[in-house]
Amino acid sequence: MKYFDVDTSVREDDKKWLIDIGNNISEPAWTIRPYKLNEEEMNKISYIWKDLPVPSYAAVIMVPANTICKTHVDDKAEANGVRQRITAINIPLTVHPTSTFQYMEGVDGRYNVVDSIDLISTKCWRVDIPHRVNNELSPFNRVVLSLSYTETIDEIYKRIKTS
Repeated sequence: MKYFDVDTSVREDDKKWLIDIGNNISEPAWTIRPYKLNEEEMNKISYIWKDLPVPSYAAVIMVPANTICKTHVDDKAEANGVRQRITAINIPLTVHPTSTFQYMEGVDGRYNVVDSIDLISTKCWRVDIPHRVNNELSPFNRVVLSLSYTETIDEIYKRIKTS
């Protein structure tokens, strides 16, 4: 399994606050721009995971309008002794209907799209395999709240579906 739908939501006042963060991320100047929430910010939105596993960390992630982010794999790095995520629950905050999450296959920097999935609903994704976000046709930035996990997608699925 590469992904599955998740039932969760963000309160409107928090959604506005998170979108503002996302639309103001300027560094790094990549085509995918993360802002890791601090402990106080995590506590403010902890109601989101009342029926979900508690994430290792959360971030607001923005992909600028009219761009496709570079194909990447999220589990390759370890920073400050923290293992990087292999699974993510992405909650859409501002997402254009044409924006897609794309799984990729290839070698030596040459990749082809093998699966293209809408970003309109909240989903749990495998992010330990090559993927990218295609926001090329969107007139606005794609902003999501991304909950990060070191458990596999199957483990997350079992925890959510049996609770």
